[in-house]
Amino acid sequence: MWKPDGKRKTMSFMKKLLLTMLGLLLSLPAFARDFEYTYEGQTITYTVIDEEAKTCKTKVGSWSTGNPGNNISGELILPSHPTDGFTDYTLTSIGNSAFLACYGLTSVTIPNSVTSIGKWAFEECRGLETVTLSENLKTLMEGAFSGCYAIKNVNYKGETPIEATKDVFDNSVYENATLYVNEGKISSFQEVSPWMYFKNITDKEYSAVDEVIADEDGIDYALPYSVYNLKGQMAGNSIDGLIPGMYIVRQGSKVKKVVVK
Repeated sequence: MWKPDGKRKTMSFMKKLLLTMLGLLLSLPAFARDFEYTYEGQTITYTVIDEEAKTCKTKVGSWSTGNPGNNISGELILPSHPTDGFTDYTLTSIGNSAFLACYGLTSVTIPNSVTSIGKWAFEECRGLETVTLSENLKTLMEGAFSGCYAIKNVNYKGETPIEATKDVFDNSVYENATLYVNEGKISSFQEVSPWMYFKNITDKEYSAVDEVIADEDGIDYALPYSVYNLKGQMAGNSIDGLIPGMYIVRQGSKVKKVVVK
């Protein structure tokens, strides 16, 4: 026999169930979205980390299957602000196994916007000879450059060395490669792992503007931009009225050398 109270209880139960499912769905993170961006001749796939903050990372690969997030060769210069359409993102992380087993990769320059390099990010990049790290690096995960036996030069622009495990590099790299650090900072690197394992540590002067590798067209001087001197110090927001000389103009992900006469 049908009872009204039973129907009400059933409806109440279904309502609670639906609300619970809705809550679980809302608590799940948004699906990651990938996009491609070409910079300095290399097309890289990036994954959005935070759509609101406009941050991204290089696409992760799979260590278990041996598939990299990106398969590239030659010289890799990563931009600090890859662009998807009309939206600029800040590159803050190199994903796990992002460039796993890219045998033809010869050098990599990681911009100062990057604070984290994931596990096995460049593992087995056997042709890699030169590595330039971000000066704002905070996390360097295990095996990031393991199996990169050909590394000869490691440039680390950070003022204070971060600590990481010894397996970031191989023993042959510690024996044969040269670690270049900021002027007057050799002693601080000799006390922190993994940098302390390098037998050859040399100091040098670095420019604060690490993006200026080659001139890039497309600066729209009708839109906001920033101007820096060659030491990386901000000179203003316009090239008008500057003392004659060479400067760096940055507008989003675009960077260009200009001469003021």
